[in-house]
Amino acid sequence: MSIVKDEHKVALRKWHEELQDKRGERASLRRSTTVNDVCLTDGFRLFLKNRQIKWQDEPEWRITALALIAAVSANVKAIDERQPFAAQLAAVMKKGRFTRLLAVKTPDDLLRQLRRAVKLLNGSVNLDSLEEGVFRWCQESDDLLNHHRRQQRPTEFIRIRWALGAGRWALGAGRWALGAGILPGWRRR
Repeated sequence: MSIVKDEHKVALRKWHEELQDKRGERASLRRSTTVNDVCLTDGFRLFLKNRQIKWQDEPEWRITALALIAAVSANVKAIDERQPFAAQLAAVMKKGRFTRLLAVKTPDDLLRQLRRAVKLLNGSVNLDSLEEGVFRWCQESDDLLNHHRRQQRPTEFIRIRWALGAGRWALGAGRWALGAGILPGWRRR
């Protein structure tokens, strides 16, 4: 089940196309180093305007997810939908770096790791899959922070989905994420 609606995916693509011609906005997003920096950029304001989002009406985690998507999308040069984002990473990312991506705990760390991942992919990314993953990560982090427990199968957690989607070597990283307590409700036995 997708957490991102189809109309939002269409809006992201439209905004991404518009951003290619707006070098100033794109540069402001690329220069930002934290989620707070992203929220203060002209590029992010354009992003919210394009999606017709009033930030006051959205849960905080969704604004964080939108800021992450805007900042990372500014580094995307081409949209490649042949494989999910995690499978794309498996082809270019070493196990240690993928493990660090799975282990991030803050939105700022996620921003840094995702930018590195996009750079490794030479800017060619499945944007819909990336957006879905970022939204799931932000929702799961918010649930964990606020002690919300939703009924969800282990394979629905984004870190597990990324590990399974990345292929065989990433399964060890996924098991590590489970055992290290990175995923809510899981502990090493």
